[in-house]
Amino acid sequence: MLQEVFALNSSAYQQNSFAPNARYGVTETGALREQHYVTLEMNPIRFNQVTGQLEVVTEMEVTLTFNNPTTTVNANTGIFNKVATSAFINYEDSGMSTLVNDSAFEKAGFVPGTVTWITLTDTAQAQHTGDGHLGFVLLVGDEDDNIAVSIPVATNHGIAYGNQSNCPQCLYRSYYYYSCITKTNGVYDHDGDLYIGRFSVQTPTQLFNMVEKTINHETLYSADNAWCKTTGTTIAEAVGANYCT
Repeated sequence: MLQEVFALNSSAYQQNSFAPNARYGVTETGALREQHYVTLEMNPIRFNQVTGQLEVVTEMEVTLTFNNPTTTVNANTGIFNKVATSAFINYEDSGMSTLVNDSAFEKAGFVPGTVTWITLTDTAQAQHTGDGHLGFVLLVGDEDDNIAVSIPVATNHGIAYGNQSNCPQCLYRSYYYYSCITKTNGVYDHDGDLYIGRFSVQTPTQLFNMVEKTINHETLYSADNAWCKTTGTTIAEAVGANYCT
């Protein structure tokens, strides 16, 4: 479990120099689907602990140069175009959005009941996503330690209800890592590449009802339907003997 603990670095306060050391620099690299990116950190305010001086830069110009790029600066992100446009300052909006439907396909060689770990390049058969890669994943099942078949969740992010980091049962149960399918140097990064949804069901009857309702909403949708104007969403935390209140 992650827990933040303060530790005083005395030697850092004895250095007669401005901190941070650099006014700017690349701190992280990654990829959103096939769009690679770098994170540029800028430090317009720096402090010298010994002299007590505070340096404030009111204007800064930084030039990024792409040396011998192997692809175009803007990669095709398909239905994730709006995400890339809002996340990256130099990504050009292609106009594509996620308001589409798609047909699922069965991956060749997949055997029901097994788990197959994939990367983004494995999903080159998807239709209607704009870049040819899988865009949506629907998890079917419940997340419950007391049932035989359960969807595994992650809690290693260390985020808990009400910041109760000392309570293991209070950690948020996350499905986010199911969306991270881009590998960099053989390691999955932490940038989501998919839209993830879940049908929280435990029985075939519950699943049938969810599928029927979803199909009806998709095929019978009309802005004039009464349910479109009356439907609400409620979000709550699980509270009980096994959870923190």
